[in-house]
Amino acid sequence: MAQYLLHCREHTDAECEEMNKEFESYDVPEGLKGRDFYCSCPHGVHGGWMVVEASSADAALPLMPPINRSFTKAIQVDTMTL
Repeated sequence: MAQYLLHCREHTDAECEEMNKEFESYDVPEGLKGRDFYCSCPHGVHGGWMVVEASSADAALPLMPPINRSFTKAIQVDTMTL
């Protein structure tokens, strides 16, 4: 499986509130459970990032709830050690 960075692009306060409500009621899929989600929203820049494993970008996006998915882009990445 390849790794994909799910980048939830910048959004407004109102959009953030709507996305948070959706996540609270969302049955988190196995592919997301236990994953770190990097969120800059509490610091005034509304956006988020998460790395998931999937067979393709098209397979990675449905891991996100529908409203969040509309703000998210899946980008294939490799992990490098510095």
